[in-house]
Amino acid sequence: PEYDYCASSVDDDDPLPPFKVPRGHGGVAIMWKKSVSNLCTPQIDGSNRMNILSIGEHTIINTYMPCRGSKYTNQDFCEEVDNLHEILNKYKNTKIVLAGDMNVSEIQDDTRARYFKQLISEHKVREAKKISSPTFHNQNGKGTSKIDAIFLDEKWDISQAVYEMDENVVNTSSHNALVLKINSNIAEVENY
Repeated sequence: PEYDYCASSVDDDDPLPPFKVPRGHGGVAIMWKKSVSNLCTPQIDGSNRMNILSIGEHTIINTYMPCRGSKYTNQDFCEEVDNLHEILNKYKNTKIVLAGDMNVSEIQDDTRARYFKQLISEHKVREAKKISSPTFHNQNGKGTSKIDAIFLDEKWDISQAVYEMDENVVNTSSHNALVLKINSNIAEVENY
């Protein structure tokens, strides 16, 4: 393998064996080429719904926000937004990329959406590029939505970002992959 990675799953701490779980839950992963592993440091921060990778003075945060479906959904979602708030504050002196399944749409206007939009506004992150096509296709075939996104903080020159949606036919996920390509100088940082 040419890649290293950090990964976690929502149900990492769930004691149920895989054959008893009715449906797998989401997870997140960040991959990077082994040729730059000496510059990459996975951070132990946040929750099992996120991975954080420091690369020099850059921070990549990949998250899977709680979806709808249980009576605790809004509470879980707001707690995860609070986790993101702490992480964004902690790494605010770096160039931040925030990516993942946000499980909230820009057209929603409910408690979840307002709480998430407040986080985005407060930390001055903006979507790398507006994508109008759905990023999620419900497995029952009855619905789609745009709940996945990549955000950059204000330290990035957003005009240099190449952002695309990959609708690969061999993708077994109900989500389309979002790909961000951006040039940046990465220098080794001591004691980071």
